[in-house]
Amino acid sequence: MFPRSASPVAGRHGTFRDVEARLGYVAEMGFDVLYLPPIHPIGRAFRKGPNNTLTPGPNDPGCPWAIGGPEGATRPIHPELGTFETSLAW
Repeated sequence: MFPRSASPVAGRHGTFRDVEARLGYVAEMGFDVLYLPPIHPIGRAFRKGPNNTLTPGPNDPGCPWAIGGPEGATRPIHPELGTFETSLAW
């Protein structure tokens, strides 16, 4: 599941709380394991835009496997997702 896409509000960055709210729906589909893509800040180098275009806009989320962001590649969680301490009750 892509947490950045879990927001119930179109155009808003998803959070871990948004993922938590969807766990019942995921379980109803028969899943009992949830895998997440990289949750670190998305880089700026080699980004792609919507539908895999090579010209992403400044507000496009990009691909979680892109590199080179101002937040630093070693930061474990993108700030917009939340933190383990405050967001994950599951």
